[in-house]
Amino acid sequence: MSDADFYRKKIKPYLNDLTGCLRVDVIQQKLLEKGLINEDDDQVLRVELQTQRQRAKYFLNDLVSQWDAASYRTFCEIILESAESCPAHRKFAQLLDIQQSPAVEAAVQGGQLTETPTDNFDREVTDEELKKVAEVALDKWRDIGLHLGFSLTKLKGYEAKRPFDLKDRLLDILSDWKEANGAKATVTVLLDACKEAKVEGAVRKVFKK
Repeated sequence: MSDADFYRKKIKPYLNDLTGCLRVDVIQQKLLEKGLINEDDDQVLRVELQTQRQRAKYFLNDLVSQWDAASYRTFCEIILESAESCPAHRKFAQLLDIQQSPAVEAAVQGGQLTETPTDNFDREVTDEELKKVAEVALDKWRDIGLHLGFSLTKLKGYEAKRPFDLKDRLLDILSDWKEANGAKATVTVLLDACKEAKVEGAVRKVFKK
């Protein structure tokens, strides 16, 4: 499987999320600026998005089928820059991280990889990873705790226990969350909470290989 085939197979299922994104107009403008679509394509896509988003998805599907691997990578980078609130954002970030991994590159070139490994995010988070998250997101301990399901009363208890150490306070919260949820305490759930707490970018780096 070539790099272009890898991207083509993985990106197409995400297009529905993309055409439903509130910032699709920004994405579209960047596609035009980067030369991934021409002015005629831009006009057609703009009309389709205003009238029938499902048709826009089909049109975009046809466009991406013509791209090479470099164009797909540029497309992923545009999504990361322009659509943080879009449902497709994490999917494209993961896809770009995976494809840039030397081990996966080799597997793609050797035709061994047919499905995008998703267990990097769907697996249970480790204790070591929680320690690293606590280091980079300590200032957001309350927001993360709330989005992980802790009540304000419960969070005040953690604050009273650790009045001066934000890192250990957040680590206590994360550790208790993991203990309470077991296998459901996944990287995906944690990243969702961090996204809501406006600290996903820093935390995501913890899980990059």
